[in-house]
Amino acid sequence: MDVRWDAVARGDPFGINRKNDRDGAAPAQAGPLDVEVWLFGRLMAAGWQNPLALNLPAGNTLRDLFRALAAHLDPESLARLVSPEGELLRTCRVFVDGLQADGLATPVRSAGVAARIEIIVLTAAEGG
Repeated sequence: MDVRWDAVARGDPFGINRKNDRDGAAPAQAGPLDVEVWLFGRLMAAGWQNPLALNLPAGNTLRDLFRALAAHLDPESLARLVSPEGELLRTCRVFVDGLQADGLATPVRSAGVAARIEIIVLTAAEGG
């Protein structure tokens, strides 16, 4: 079941008022895509300023986004997101326009002006 974390906070956990879902996902972008990256959890302690605006070529995935993000994060912060093998850590949750991503192969696209990527790093106390 897809439950948007932002929808729970806004009182609509089952997305009744949602306009987009996975079945009605936005079509692939024809040109470059503006992306807003928002970091939450332990990453905020690293002095991050939300949001980081990136511009990605069409057809990118979250893996490509993380490669671009690596240029803006210190190695310690990046190590909180991905393993040395380049896979998402279990404590890292990524949302694309409010929907949890299935993995780094998830396409980055949006029906809006810019895709909003939310990255949350949970600690034991936060994930409780």
